[in-house]
Amino acid sequence: MAIAERLICSLALAASVLLAQAPAPNASPSSLVRLSVAAVDASGEPVTDLKIDDLQISDQGKPQRVVFFRANMSAPQTAALGPHEYSNRSGQALPHSTVILFDLLNENQPDRLDAWHKLGRSLQQLESGDSLYLYLLTLEGGLSPIHPIGSKSGDDQTWTQQVEKSLDKAMKAASHARPQEMSDMELVVKKTYVALETLANQLAALPGRRDIIWITSGMPNVWNPKTPCNGDWVDCALYVPHLSVTLDQDNVAVNPVSYTSSPSPDMTRDLEQIAGLTGGWMYSGEEIRSVLKQVARDAAVSYSIYYDPGADNWDSKFHKVRVTLERKGVKIRAKQRYYAFPDRRPEPAKQQAALVAVYQRASDDPAIGLRAAIVADAGKT
Repeated sequence: MAIAERLICSLALAASVLLAQAPAPNASPSSLVRLSVAAVDASGEPVTDLKIDDLQISDQGKPQRVVFFRANMSAPQTAALGPHEYSNRSGQALPHSTVILFDLLNENQPDRLDAWHKLGRSLQQLESGDSLYLYLLTLEGGLSPIHPIGSKSGDDQTWTQQVEKSLDKAMKAASHARPQEMSDMELVVKKTYVALETLANQLAALPGRRDIIWITSGMPNVWNPKTPCNGDWVDCALYVPHLSVTLDQDNVAVNPVSYTSSPSPDMTRDLEQIAGLTGGWMYSGEEIRSVLKQVARDAAVSYSIYYDPGADNWDSKFHKVRVTLERKGVKIRAKQRYYAFPDRRPEPAKQQAALVAVYQRASDDPAIGLRAAIVADAGKT
């Protein structure tokens, strides 16, 4: 068999193994709820020894059984690589990609100048800009790249050394009045959510954990006039389900950062809720260097958890998730809500879509150790 044919068979086998890792009976990948959990001790250091039995999970108040549990952290190779051998498990830190979105559209004008200078100064002091990207959300609601994902410049680890000049140039270009049409709050919501989803879709092609650090003064939303509401904006606002499902499918956490000089309880609560909807964390007034350090710490040691809530779970409603740990002095960070979007495709179609997604993904899962060797085919000269 030719090398290419061997590789294709190996990929198919690996994809099948990935699909079978959650051993719940009659459960497919699309029927499972995925959580990424970070745990830190009282001093803020990652907890590296959690076991499946340490965690208790409830969904809408109902206890859930974990069907798959994996610790994601760097690990040394079990044996040295031989000649022509390769592995994705090098013992280095797990890959982690972060986008900073400086949101001019929703940033209060009095805070914009201060946030701009804080961002530039903090980024310029970073030792490396590796796997870090920067965009502006303009007053027109468009994404303006300062250091974009997927370009040749994305490999430049020194880009932050000149970021203040780049930001100054971009901010001067954006120093004009807000367009009249952007006084329509529903349009602002659409533009903001599309920007977050666009960045999440681009991050999805990168390996490891993915985070958006969103510098903003608030979470824009508009109420759905056609649906009776007995909850908060997450349950009752337009377009939030689509945003939630997209971020969940792309496995991207949103971490809002507020530099507002006059924070309100409502603003803080709303930003905390969007963080809890995605498994992120809300920061208030902290330097970007500090935020990046904390986000990277959570990415370096985390736990992937899947549970099967049952077929009747998928009711097109938001569900509240609670993850608890009996061990004292340990804090848990995990997604607190998700939108139970029903996938009504036949089971073979779901399995095929999962396999296609594995084949088309530009990166593998570095948390799963793979070793490969290149050997000469005996039948070839």
